[in-house]
Amino acid sequence: MASIFGPVSVISSARAYSSSLSGRVVVVTVTTLLCIAHARRTTAGVVPCAAAIVASGSRKGPSGQRNAGPFLEYDFNTWRTVRDALPDSLQTASGLTVHILKYHRDTRDTYADVRQVSRDIWGGDPSFYHPPPSSAVSIDFILHLGMIALGWDDAQFRFETVARRAGYALPGDDGQLVDAAELERLGLPAELHTTLNVEAGCRQVKACFPDTVACVSGDAGLYFCEFRLYSSLAEPLLHEAWAAKRGKATFVHLPQAHDEQSISLARDIVCTFIKGLVDG
Repeated sequence: MASIFGPVSVISSARAYSSSLSGRVVVVTVTTLLCIAHARRTTAGVVPCAAAIVASGSRKGPSGQRNAGPFLEYDFNTWRTVRDALPDSLQTASGLTVHILKYHRDTRDTYADVRQVSRDIWGGDPSFYHPPPSSAVSIDFILHLGMIALGWDDAQFRFETVARRAGYALPGDDGQLVDAAELERLGLPAELHTTLNVEAGCRQVKACFPDTVACVSGDAGLYFCEFRLYSSLAEPLLHEAWAAKRGKATFVHLPQAHDEQSISLARDIVCTFIKGLVDG
């Protein structure tokens, strides 16, 4: 019923791309946040873009921040190793290039900080990525990654499509719950749905990995993973400058298996899912 997530310090060798490029940028978060930028076709050809990955850790440090590492009874986090295994760029079947950047600020497991991370990513400030792009980036969509825990089948990949405003019973590290009343006052809906073609991404995964258990899900667990998705879907509704980003976020829950072969498989499945999302 929950997943493992946390703040992330990520090192990416992704190249920087100027914000003057007309391509799109996608952000993916798993407890990790993965920002992906893909190219847009024009009459002049294919224009490359930048992508960003934001990963969150899940072990409290001395300042209350969470660093990549164990969580609860688990001494591992698959999102961390999967994130680190992701390539710096992808090529889709349609010929589009997807570049990946990595969000590197340590985050805390508080609902307020979750919202701040979403603002950071949609805002495109290059200082949040390592190494930083040479100029601001325009993110096309966000993909969150998190590890399944506490009750779900821990061998499956779940591609999330819906996030709820209220119902979060567990507090964050600061002892605070989601202020659902404030979110409602801001005019945010009770549920937010991705507009990304998650079904296409899942179909691509099943076609390429027929023995893998994977599904499109409408229940992300009502904890930080789901609220990260809600926040990434909500912020563009509150800022007119980000109106084009509305609906452009999703979340992938990863299996717990973390041996070398399983991590390689998870990496390949995440890459395949991203390609399916981009090509539709």
